[in-house]
Amino acid sequence: RTEAGRDWIAILHAGACGLGDRVVLFAGPSQAGKTTLCAALMASGFIFYGDDSAAVGEDGTVSPMPFRLMIREGSWRVLHPRFPELLASPSTAHCGYLVRFLSPPPERIAANPSPAKALLFVAYRPGEKTSLRPLLPFETLLKVQESGFWVQHDRGSIAALLAWLQKLPAYDFTYSDLDDAIAAIRRV
Repeated sequence: RTEAGRDWIAILHAGACGLGDRVVLFAGPSQAGKTTLCAALMASGFIFYGDDSAAVGEDGTVSPMPFRLMIREGSWRVLHPRFPELLASPSTAHCGYLVRFLSPPPERIAANPSPAKALLFVAYRPGEKTSLRPLLPFETLLKVQESGFWVQHDRGSIAALLAWLQKLPAYDFTYSDLDDAIAAIRRV
């Protein structure tokens, strides 16, 4: 139990944004493009639930964890049109990379947990078309393992995570253009 009265079945290495009651999780390894995508979604009207870690409750809801987004140097210019203040903010070295922090606008921060509607495994690939490929449950499990996650090490917790993953639509998501990516996510 890490949130007052709530049990989490898992914490995924993922970002999360939503429209209305539709929350989409963006999982993937470091430098896959999750944070850049979450920032662009926020700028286009999505509600921000979190970046880098997504806590999933027993009921399949995603809890808001609205920490600042850590934007690596390669994304500064891409996000500048959406967040002009980004280039003026101070940079710092973090794990061998220059980063700047972006605070989510208060009106874009989720107030309450909401149900996850889809899980996208993100891969930014320059020059490639935006694509969504549905995953089978076993493929989803392998992708979660590749991306990183935490689950309580007991039979019940692992069974709950597996049951949740089986019900949740999951996709491989490749993008290079943020506007195309945002349009595709709106359709999900």
